[in-house]
Amino acid sequence: MKKKINSYIDQLMLVDKTITDIKDTLIKDGSWDKTTLILTSDHWYRQDGWENRMFHELITITDKERAILKNRKETLVPLIIKMPYQKKSVSYDKAFNAVAIHDLVLDIYNDKVQSEKDLITWLDNLDDSLRKPNQDISCSHFLK
Repeated sequence: MKKKINSYIDQLMLVDKTITDIKDTLIKDGSWDKTTLILTSDHWYRQDGWENRMFHELITITDKERAILKNRKETLVPLIIKMPYQKKSVSYDKAFNAVAIHDLVLDIYNDKVQSEKDLITWLDNLDDSLRKPNQDISCSHFLK
């Protein structure tokens, strides 16, 4: 890509292209169907960061982008999970903290979660302490 990536939309387009490249590579080598793919972010959309001078040196937000994004009030981290042999998309709208993804990855690795049906069941059975999005959950959660 020769074009400088500096707008919010450009960043999203780069992510989209990268995901497409990953999928195409997995299809080409024959591993797409049997692959679990988890895509997420290290944080939610944070409008307050846009006021930081350093942010403006790295990326630009157009007025149109700002108008679209300012309506987002929730602190939701994006998450896409593709399970092996999954053919249809599934939407899950109950809140949970991204910290839970750690345990989910372990359960997928240990074959406790093998399908999108298992995934929904796993999410539905989360402990209430992991239901609150973006709460300060200490690292002690991982030390059980």
